[in-house]
Amino acid sequence: MADFESLIDSAIGEDRNKLVDELKKAYDESLNIVEDRFKAVLADYSSRIESYYRSSQERLNGEKARLEIELKRAVSGEKEQWLERVYDEAKRRLAEFTKTNEYEDVLKGLIEKYVVDGSVVYCSPSDEAKVKKLVKGKKVEVKTDDKLTGGIKVYYADKGLLRDFTLELVLNQVFEDLKGQIASVLFGEKA
Repeated sequence: MADFESLIDSAIGEDRNKLVDELKKAYDESLNIVEDRFKAVLADYSSRIESYYRSSQERLNGEKARLEIELKRAVSGEKEQWLERVYDEAKRRLAEFTKTNEYEDVLKGLIEKYVVDGSVVYCSPSDEAKVKKLVKGKKVEVKTDDKLTGGIKVYYADKGLLRDFTLELVLNQVFEDLKGQIASVLFGEKA
C-alpha cells in the first residue's frame, strides 16, 4: 500500500507541478497582456496629451503674437497721437507768430526776394492788408486763399510756376525732418 500511496503522491505531485507550471505560464502571459495593454493605453494617452499640449502651445503662441501686434498698434497709435499733439501745438504757436512784427519782417523779406512785376501773390485773408502794403510800388495782384493761415504763395504767370512759402509747408517740412528727434524726446526712441 505504501507503493500505491507513493504512486498517487507522485502522480498528484506531477499533476500539481504541471498545474503550477501552467498557472505560472498563464499568469506570465496574462501579465504580459496586461503590461502590453497598459503600455498601449499609456502610449495612446501620452500621445494625446502631447498633441493637446502642442496644440495648446500653438494656440497660446498665436494668441501671444496677436496680442503683441495689438499692443504694438496701440502703442504706435498712442505715439502718433502725441506727435499730432506736438504738431498741433506748433501750428497753434505759428498762428500766434503771425501776429508779431517778426512775422511781418519775414513777409517783407519774402516779398522783396521773390515777388516780381506780373506775379500773383496769394495770402491768407488776415494777411491781405499787410501784403498789399508790402507790395506797394510793384505791379502784382494780391489774392486771398482761405486755406492759408500764414505765409505767401507766389505765382509767376509768364513761367507757369508757383512757389510756396506758406507756414503750413514750412511746418510740415520741419516737422517731418525733426519727427525722429521729437519722438526721441517724447518716448526715448526713434519713431
